[in-house]
Amino acid sequence: MSTVVDAVESDDDAENARRDPFGDEAIEIDEETLRRVSPAAWVEGVTRRLDNAVQRFIYRQ
Repeated sequence: MSTVVDAVESDDDAENARRDPFGDEAIEIDEETLRRVSPAAWVEGVTRRLDNAVQRFIYRQ
């Protein structure tokens, strides 16, 4: 990471402030929206339901 920081860092403080990823212009998404659009969240839900169905099938009494 230090190599990347050194490569993009400038001696100009104004330029560094403009490149700040945590500055005022950062894009923030609430957790609910992220889960709705994230493929990883969809796969997690499908995997959980599949695991539960297989477990019920195997251990049914």
